[in-house]
Amino acid sequence: MSGNLALAHISGAQWIVRTGVLRIVRQHTALLVIGDALAKFRHDLQVFQAFEIHSRLMGWDSKWVFFEHRFVRKDRVIGVVAGRAMVKAQSGLIDPQLVSAELGHRGPSPELPAWVKCFDQSTELLSELIRDEERSKPKADMHWRIVENYRRSGATDNVGLGRGSLTGCGLAMF
Repeated sequence: MSGNLALAHISGAQWIVRTGVLRIVRQHTALLVIGDALAKFRHDLQVFQAFEIHSRLMGWDSKWVFFEHRFVRKDRVIGVVAGRAMVKAQSGLIDPQLVSAELGHRGPSPELPAWVKCFDQSTELLSELIRDEERSKPKADMHWRIVENYRRSGATDNVGLGRGSLTGCGLAMF
């Protein structure tokens, strides 16, 4: 599957150049950043097997642009790689509506399909979960100082060195 993902990235790069997105990103001295991706392959692709990749922009919100690459063989969808990306300059995010207008599209984003909305919500929930985990952990160097201080105190047992908190120190671990 990783080879298929590489093909999707190559197809995406070609699409970015063909549509003029790369030119606009460069004008803003920005980067196109892939935030999240999802892949679903229904059938294997064999080495040297002919197929097409159909790329399309699904729509956008105030932050993300949603895209899809479909791997098609003999009019049958073999797999789909979808994702969301943002245009990020040193000054901050570039509104996808602005990029769309610079490409010549004057209207709002097309309505996002339900599965794209669910993908967006799921990735936001996962990001929040990761941020919560990071906020609840002490810094890695602090963790090792605590363990080292515990060892130096002469303690010979492993009480408090696993999940939970160290005995008597009041700090949560892991």
